[in-house]
Amino acid sequence: MTGPGTYLRNPYPYHGNQNVFMGNGDSMNITHTGTLPFPLGSSKFTLRNVFRIPPIRKNLLSVARFTKDNLGPCEDGLYPLKLSSIRQPPAPHALATLHSSTWHHYFPFPNLQVSSETPTVLLDIQPIAPPQPPLPSPSIPLSPPPPQVTSPSTDLPSPPPNSRAPVAAVPPATPTISHDEAPPTPSHVSPHATHANPILPSHATPLAHDTHVSTVPSIHAAPSGSIHPMTTRLRLGITKPKHPTDGTVRYPLPKALLTTISELEPTCFSQASKSHEWRSAMSEEINALLKNNTWSLVPPSPHHNTVGSKWVFRIKRKPDGSIERYKARLVAKGFHQQPGIDYGETFSPVVKPTTIRTVLSVAISRGWPLRQLDVKNAFLHGLLQEDVHMTQPPGFIDPDRPNYVCKLHKSLYGLKQAPRAWFHRISSFLVTAGFTQSIADPSLFIYRFGHNTIFLLLYVDDIVLTGSDNSLLQHFIDALGSGFDIKDLGPLQYFLGLQVLPHGDSLHINQLKYAHDLLQKHNLEHCKPVTTPIAAKVVLSNTDGPLLPSPTEFRELVGSLQYLTLTRPDIAYAVNTVSQFMNAPRAPHLVAAKRILRYVKGTPDHGLVFRPQSRTARLCAYSDADWAGCPDTRRSTSGYLIYLGSNLVSWCSKKQPTIARSSAESEYRSLSHSCAETTWLSYLLHELGVSIQFHVHLYCDNLSATYMAANPVFHARSRHIELDYHFVREKVAVGSHRVYFVPSIDQPADVLTKALHKPRHTFLCSKLVQPRPSSLQGGVSKIPSSPHISPQSS
Repeated sequence: MTGPGTYLRNPYPYHGNQNVFMGNGDSMNITHTGTLPFPLGSSKFTLRNVFRIPPIRKNLLSVARFTKDNLGPCEDGLYPLKLSSIRQPPAPHALATLHSSTWHHYFPFPNLQVSSETPTVLLDIQPIAPPQPPLPSPSIPLSPPPPQVTSPSTDLPSPPPNSRAPVAAVPPATPTISHDEAPPTPSHVSPHATHANPILPSHATPLAHDTHVSTVPSIHAAPSGSIHPMTTRLRLGITKPKHPTDGTVRYPLPKALLTTISELEPTCFSQASKSHEWRSAMSEEINALLKNNTWSLVPPSPHHNTVGSKWVFRIKRKPDGSIERYKARLVAKGFHQQPGIDYGETFSPVVKPTTIRTVLSVAISRGWPLRQLDVKNAFLHGLLQEDVHMTQPPGFIDPDRPNYVCKLHKSLYGLKQAPRAWFHRISSFLVTAGFTQSIADPSLFIYRFGHNTIFLLLYVDDIVLTGSDNSLLQHFIDALGSGFDIKDLGPLQYFLGLQVLPHGDSLHINQLKYAHDLLQKHNLEHCKPVTTPIAAKVVLSNTDGPLLPSPTEFRELVGSLQYLTLTRPDIAYAVNTVSQFMNAPRAPHLVAAKRILRYVKGTPDHGLVFRPQSRTARLCAYSDADWAGCPDTRRSTSGYLIYLGSNLVSWCSKKQPTIARSSAESEYRSLSHSCAETTWLSYLLHELGVSIQFHVHLYCDNLSATYMAANPVFHARSRHIELDYHFVREKVAVGSHRVYFVPSIDQPADVLTKALHKPRHTFLCSKLVQPRPSSLQGGVSKIPSSPHISPQSS
């Protein structure tokens, strides 16, 4: 491959559809092909099928292709090369070193600039097997080597006297060349050994950080000592697994639960284009975009900002880790957008985790079915109000209009306003269909028709649907499918990384697959688990330990753990603690974060259990606080748990924004937070049509806080908390809430405010989460009752 076209002989234009892809993923067009004279010493060769690529600045030559076109067939894996100008004395070994400027000298255009950092020769690497070692014999000398080694076709040059290349002993037999084995790595190759007229090897391996290209033929030294004739079990491949006798117990993950990543997700178009699966996925995405009339091609304008485009590839997997499908997504480079020019407002609501848990609890209590839907290419349905121009998709450029740009009519993934445009479109459709948007949570839509009710939860393009009548649900799904391209996933099983497992009349929700993927990502799938997520006697500080050289790993780990708390309140305090050091994490903070993963390793399938409740369930809240628990700021940590009947629907572990001057003050502020959350939940349950028993019970283990909630008298110790006092006191006065004292030994919110020892932590966690129920029963088919036929398990 060459850049200038004036040196090609018999050039003719290239009309093929293939491009050359560089290491950075850039695609370059081939304009011409032809031949090129290549003089070497007294011999003249011709390079055939030379590509002209104007953008490249280096000349690339394939040695394997050159030898096949000019030297004919090989002899014993070597190509005979006879050059009359080379007269070098034979040597016991051969070392051919080639500088990039030497290759450049033989090209007919020596005026091109040659880089001293990268060789200008593209070498085709072929493995060469080492020769068989000779039989052990004391008569084979190790040094000095034999005076000369000759080849029947070519004399091999010897290195200069100052070369430091190793001199190897030569076995008596001629080495055999095989292309089925890998070549050994030479112990040392000197970059200073050069020759005026180098010999071109048929195969060479370039050095990574050298401006020379060196090759070492397959002539190797005999072993430094005789091979011992003893036969061992290791040589015969006989191994025995080790069984520790000191009481050590290994904790490997079950093989069936491991997600084996057999295929890597490509990072650019050039990698994905080599796979049939990814090419099909990209074609499917492009067809969907064209069918949806997402853009139209227009000439570029200097008055409009043009954003880039790229492909994002993901492998969608099932809960068991197997591949479900290959997903290719065309996204716009939204970071090229300019505020006020091609985007304005960007906020888009998503459903709250507390709303999801509350709706699931209500559906289980009423015995309603749970369905799951997925909107294909959801963002493509959003209508854009701004003029947005985007470059054509990589690999799918219009050949007739390659310089045109895409004027977007509908939103595309990656645009800053895409989520907002999609939510506006879907919410408008639902309101038109008769749904009412919830005031407590804008991503909850409620439909009522007579005695029938439908609840719809929307999280971007994932939809959870439940209702009192199955036929009404199916009718709505059909109506939704007429307006959007949806996929009915059937009963709710896997939603936002949550695995939903029906068990009898109850529902178990866990993040087992997500926990396993998290352990595998951080190489802790075979670690030894611990019994508590955070050490009881270790206090983390902003100044302890050295700073991490790269905080990226810590921040990714903590962010992933925060998502794991959707179903794991037992790790909420530990995750909240390590989250306070995201700005400047230190070594002890990373150790504490990995300890949480070790705790998750021992409890990967723990999650929430939702059981049917009575029609008039009670809303209860347990609040607690750890006074001045932070050693750096002396602020307190608040925590609360909220139950709907016996189902845990909300919890929080958070550092208070200001310093509390007493333990009563910190407890009272935590009581105020739990009171506010139960007030919001009361509004949500009212919109869902759920009747609850009043009063809402607030449990606190501080007597002073309970007295302050019931006593409307201020004193010197409570003047500065007047705002929180009035809020709680007002709720108590109107009769919607009541504050009760609970002993600290019976306070379940204690696990959200401080690090606990194993017995206490295990006891409290048993009231919050439970392991996944084990069952060996499969599906049971319905068989008509008959005296001759007994029920059978399918």
